[in-house]
Amino acid sequence: MNIPPEVRALLVCPVCEGELEDRGDGLLCPACQKVYPVLEGVPVLLPARARKARPAGGGDGSPPRR
Repeated sequence: MNIPPEVRALLVCPVCEGELEDRGDGLLCPACQKVYPVLEGVPVLLPARARKARPAGGGDGSPPRR
């Protein structure tokens, strides 16, 4: 993501005001389990545009397969 560090430090979840984590496809709120998209370097922090975070495993809550 191409968000300047000084801007990135100011961004919080618009729902719970928790910290957001960088994720390849957007910004993740671990507390809300929502991923906010980043379009052309602009974070879209609208709750209606967020999607539910997928589990890190197989997508069904199971641990990753080896």
